[in-house]
Amino acid sequence: MLSTRASTHGEITGLTALRGGAAIWVMLFHYRNYFDFKLGSIPVIGPIIEKGYLAVDLFFILSGFVMYYVYTQTFNSGTFRYGKFLQKRMARLYPVHFVTMIAAICMCAASDRIGANTGEAGHWITGIIPSVLLLQAFGIADGLYLNFASWSISAEFFAYLLFPLLMYVIIRVPRAAALPVVCTFTVFYFTIADGWLALSGNSSGLTSLSYDYGIARIVPEFVLGVGLGQAIFRLEWRSSQTGFLSVVAAISALLLLIAFGAKDVVFMLVFAALIGAIYLWQCEFKGPVVYMGQVSYSLYMVHWLAGVACCRIIERYGNYGNSGIPVWYFPVFLSISITGAIGLFHLIEQPGRDFLLQQRFNPIALWTSMRCEAAGKAAPTAVVQQND
Repeated sequence: MLSTRASTHGEITGLTALRGGAAIWVMLFHYRNYFDFKLGSIPVIGPIIEKGYLAVDLFFILSGFVMYYVYTQTFNSGTFRYGKFLQKRMARLYPVHFVTMIAAICMCAASDRIGANTGEAGHWITGIIPSVLLLQAFGIADGLYLNFASWSISAEFFAYLLFPLLMYVIIRVPRAAALPVVCTFTVFYFTIADGWLALSGNSSGLTSLSYDYGIARIVPEFVLGVGLGQAIFRLEWRSSQTGFLSVVAAISALLLLIAFGAKDVVFMLVFAALIGAIYLWQCEFKGPVVYMGQVSYSLYMVHWLAGVACCRIIERYGNYGNSGIPVWYFPVFLSISITGAIGLFHLIEQPGRDFLLQQRFNPIALWTSMRCEAAGKAAPTAVVQQND
């Protein structure tokens, strides 16, 4: 459901809906080979599902754009605070990550106990410390462990660490030059990275990286998103009609790229065009499509665990071989994943974020308050007040 009014409360509801679509896309990609009928072999839809790994890259570009949208005014006014920024980002990411990590540890331990683990028993323990420290994408592990999907939030956190420096550079680029500059940078980066990886024996390219330096994967995409924000934010010619036609053109281009097997770097540029078109559209989405976007992070973080749990249980007690589960179980996988995401969103993500943003759990405010108390001074109100 949608209307042509501008979004309220600063939220771009079209982009929220896009997040939901991206989460479902990557979920279908991960589930595609679980069944006796491969989802990737479905006519027309199959090739789209097979490209679902690119949904992560869409998330990265969208994240850069949203960070620019949210923080550009504080940068321009000189009121940006790095510590507060990181606190908010951690409050957004960590509660869901922590709970799904604990769930993954319990699942791995239970699998070891009943002999259902497909890998070496206990090997998953080596992934606990990198997961706790959000280092899964820094190339220090020899594989994906625990909640496999969580490598991407490690890459996200790396991008957040670089965000102030990136913004310092980007906001000094003239608006007319911003998009050509970041698009050129993205193509150049992909070309060099893909060539280097090919020489190293990885023919799948930059978009295949996860635990093996996934932080390198996010860099050009996050830069592309931030640069897109610099180019189009506050454009005066935003139009619902022009925006709608641009959205249709971008989606059509994506379908053509999938049909003709274009290189992944081209998808990055069209993803940016799609994000920009939705922003220019000025259309307010409502209802389930927006709600799916709101729970998209929880869905992304829980779908892998839900899928693995369903597979192990059904294969074990239904006497099905590996990847031999009847496809009619597919709705069960979807239902459990979406239900788990809704529960995770309302019980962990929202309360956890609010909990970590309260004044008494703000380590920066606490440290400042302790210093002022030791010096016999009153703590600055601007520092210790509750974060918004």
